[in-house]
Amino acid sequence: MNGTTLSVLASAVLTSVLSAQQLVQLPDNHHLGESATQAHASGSANWFGGATALGRRFQVLYDASHFTGIGGVNSAILLQHLRLRGEDTEHNAGGQTYSNVEVHVYSTTLSSALALNGTFANNLPPIVASSTELTPAGGVLIPLLVVAPSIGRAPNNDIIDIDLSTSPMLPYDPTGLQPNLLIDIRYASATVATDPQGSVMVALQDTTGVIAHVRGRGLYAASAIAANGTASSLPPTIRVEYIGSGGFPALVPARNERFGAACGGAPSSFYQLFAHDTYFDLKDLGQMDGLAGLRLIPDQYPDPNTYLVVGGAGPVNLLDGLLAVPTTTGDDDTMVHALPAATNFDFVGSLPGGTNVIRAATNGYVIVDPASAEGTAVPGNFAADYAPTVAKLLGSGATHLARFAPFWHDFSPNKNATPLLFSDPLAGLHVVNNVLGSEVLITWYRVGRYNSVGQVFQEEHTMQCSLNWATGIVEFRYGPMDEIWGDTFSGAVSGVTGFSPGRTPAGVPMVDPQSRDLSIERPFVTLVEGATGNVGLVSRTTTVAGGPTYMGRGFVGQTMWWDVSNVPPTTLIGVTLLDWASTRPGYQGLPIFPLPGCLFSLTGGFWIHDLHFPVAASMPGINPFPIPAGYQPLLMGVELNAQFVGLDFLPLANVSSNAIKHTIGNN
Repeated sequence: MNGTTLSVLASAVLTSVLSAQQLVQLPDNHHLGESATQAHASGSANWFGGATALGRRFQVLYDASHFTGIGGVNSAILLQHLRLRGEDTEHNAGGQTYSNVEVHVYSTTLSSALALNGTFANNLPPIVASSTELTPAGGVLIPLLVVAPSIGRAPNNDIIDIDLSTSPMLPYDPTGLQPNLLIDIRYASATVATDPQGSVMVALQDTTGVIAHVRGRGLYAASAIAANGTASSLPPTIRVEYIGSGGFPALVPARNERFGAACGGAPSSFYQLFAHDTYFDLKDLGQMDGLAGLRLIPDQYPDPNTYLVVGGAGPVNLLDGLLAVPTTTGDDDTMVHALPAATNFDFVGSLPGGTNVIRAATNGYVIVDPASAEGTAVPGNFAADYAPTVAKLLGSGATHLARFAPFWHDFSPNKNATPLLFSDPLAGLHVVNNVLGSEVLITWYRVGRYNSVGQVFQEEHTMQCSLNWATGIVEFRYGPMDEIWGDTFSGAVSGVTGFSPGRTPAGVPMVDPQSRDLSIERPFVTLVEGATGNVGLVSRTTTVAGGPTYMGRGFVGQTMWWDVSNVPPTTLIGVTLLDWASTRPGYQGLPIFPLPGCLFSLTGGFWIHDLHFPVAASMPGINPFPIPAGYQPLLMGVELNAQFVGLDFLPLANVSSNAIKHTIGNN
């Protein structure tokens, strides 16, 4: 009986015994993205790289512990697909091709404890005697492999599919004597896509971390016939589909989302913070009211004190908002623009008389404080801030002054603009005084954003900010926009939408209103600026701590706490509540929540997790919330919500924090 017959029989036997197709992630701690704490993409072209007539060869080794640990595999499995994903948040049309892709898969005793040998052949049998090829029929040959589009999500979709399902395969046993997985791939040549732009290949999502974290190795060369390669401790991430025990029907990364609406302070600002992998839903109709965009309506004009924030902005006005030539197509530009003579725009927090000058930035915001020094009238000045943070929005530095931000993000108007081929000559930032409408229109028209592959209309976004100098009404309008899940540069923060006066006349930053879900938790009214911000709640975890933006995530093996800040001094008792469900929008106007702006975002099924007595302004979480380690398929996708409530004169609950939704999953 030859090897091919043996492999076919083995595959048939295993297939008849095992029926469910399951998934594992290699490495098992890169479900959300490249970073262990929050999504942050860089990617690598060392594996399936750009167009070349020389082809490429590479080897990837992963330890069996990725299968047997949280993957739950406890016996032999039959591999079906090996899928590699594009780097997180990177859009691409796909269509690139790789010719004569030859794939060999091995079980081996080689492990990540040592780097792969620099000679490809020295990592394979017969030189490595304790290794067995699982593709015994001369490997798998794919004559033409076509790259799928990258949608730009975080984590991104799979764009390379190594299909093993129709080829003779021996079972792979991560519990056996040769437990680790070694993949050897070469391709003869690569070409760009056949679309008019000749789209080039995006980088593949690679790994980050120390060897003990990644538990994998790689070796690559820029030629299909190369005998030697360059060692790597950061191999590409691979999703493995197989038939057998353990695994998951879908891979669920552990995620966090701030929502609800906090109260307890006196903030004049408002915002929604979009962490790196948070979907920018404000470009869609409101989830509850079905209205588009945002309208900021002053309580009086001029000299407004507060804004009523509602949905219902008009459509993007391209007729009045576009110039014959864009104001700028420069990256990171801030353009100084004067309103018509004898015309002033007043905003909450402005000095008497308002401003006659605004500064529109290509990165999705408009500064309205005339004291700002950001930007000039010269394109290409690189003055605009491409790295949004809440602290900056609230005036952490002298240059971070009053701004309206439809979406503060790392946009790049030059991605789709003249003189690039197949571009739109109107693509870019336009700033126009629409005198008949008594408004200045700031329009981001078909702009791209910062990414690693410079292809025209790989991604495009159109939005507009209207500042009405006759009524003081501000509108955030959103047109056609591709998905925005993050940024391939800044990583921690995808963007911020909102308004802030920036700094008080005394130079003090604004108090923190806390992030709220602007697509759901509306209408609401801002307050006259006071001394304290709203009550805030953040999650804290070990063994892997979360970043300051994304916070600690609830993946298997983590222990969680919830820390609270900005608690008013009149609060007698504080409780941190947990709930398996939530209410969106939250309850408001109930007798137990008498203060304006307080929303209760949980359900009647909540329970008390922490009891704080006595109460301080800031308090760390008390009781740990452990998430079981190991293989936990029933926990994948479970929702856990947290919110803090402060009690004054019982039974009235006077203040509440923002809420946090944790999706329990894998790291």
